[in-house]
Amino acid sequence: MASTDAAFLTEVESFLNLLELPPPSPVAAHCRPAAIERGPIAAAAHRHRTTNSNNNSNATHTHTHNSTSTRNAPRESAKSVVTSTPDASPLAASTDNATVTLRRLKERTRRQSYRERQLLERAQMSREIARLTAEVHRVRTRQQLVRAWKALAQRQLSARQTVEAEQQRLCRAVLAQAQLLSHVQSFLQPPSGPPVADATGAACFHQTRVRLSFVNADVFRTFLRELDDAYAMTDTVLQTWGLASTAANWDAPSEVSDKEAAFRFKSKLTMPFSFDAICRSRWLVSRFGHRQDARELHKTGGVDPENTLAVKFRVKTRLHSGTVATAVQRLIIRRYVEAERMVIVWRLFTEGEGVFTGLSSDEAGWCVATPVRSAAREGTVIRTCVNNKAMPTGDDVAAEPVVTKFRNQLLEWGLENNEEVTTGLQKTIVR
Repeated sequence: MASTDAAFLTEVESFLNLLELPPPSPVAAHCRPAAIERGPIAAAAHRHRTTNSNNNSNATHTHTHNSTSTRNAPRESAKSVVTSTPDASPLAASTDNATVTLRRLKERTRRQSYRERQLLERAQMSREIARLTAEVHRVRTRQQLVRAWKALAQRQLSARQTVEAEQQRLCRAVLAQAQLLSHVQSFLQPPSGPPVADATGAACFHQTRVRLSFVNADVFRTFLRELDDAYAMTDTVLQTWGLASTAANWDAPSEVSDKEAAFRFKSKLTMPFSFDAICRSRWLVSRFGHRQDARELHKTGGVDPENTLAVKFRVKTRLHSGTVATAVQRLIIRRYVEAERMVIVWRLFTEGEGVFTGLSSDEAGWCVATPVRSAAREGTVIRTCVNNKAMPTGDDVAAEPVVTKFRNQLLEWGLENNEEVTTGLQKTIVR
């Protein structure tokens, strides 16, 4: 029986090895014979179970062999895992350490990048603060300079106004003393009749006043006839002044003024506007709208009011001495419209007042507008001729410096009128 049990145990061990189960421990192997030796009944039962298990094992040998082959690979892998577990633990530990080290390195790099970005932003903000601080300082300094300049200008203006008021008071005192001396002199001299020169001068001055006042319709018609005569001489005047050509001068506008014995002015200008627009606008700006001091519009008496204008106004200037000198200007102007040509002729009379008393001037002017005869570009050629002569109008002839100042002022007023007309012409057309 002992040999049978040993064979049975051997078969069980081989079967377990076939199933790749762990072999029975020595304690189990030792306890199994002890269990068998308990008694004959137990041994017989054990043999009966062994016989049945042998029969069953033979019956299921084929099925067991198949299932064993199926489970062989997983069990081998599990065995390899179990076998290799003691050797794989250092590799897993090193892998975990490398992962932790890499994570720490990434975290350190991220913190370093963040600190560098913060330092860069702080440097940029510091530069911006410095720039804005300098800008604020510059603005405050500028405001202080502006306030100082305003205070200085206000102080100088107040001082100038005080000096001008004192000068006017002294001038009035001088004039009062001069009148007093004149009365005393006339009282002391015996009356011997009015001098011929005084009577002639007074008569000439009176005629000048009548000629410049436009109150007589006959005198006004005389002026209109003079304008008609001047219009008839338009081509001759242009030829004499060297402005006979109607060719466009886009790139070379000309403007010449001469102020020696008389104020002479001529210009040729080509503007990129249609002829009709130039005609309408040039007539509108010829009214000298920038002269509004004591402005009065005279009636034309029904003589072509659409193309004739008569107006009076006052102009002012300040001399170096601070005295304000004035003059009255009377303008009569007329427009003549032809086929592809418009001619404006005017007369401007200037009569001095105050310091300029006894001085006057007579100005004659022509403005001719013609379209540009070129299909490449639309435009209008404007030719202008002005002749202004200064002359005394009474027996009280002013001193030479005053006459020179009057002539210079005539030139300044004329250039100012031309500038206002040209600028107003462009603004009117563009508008």
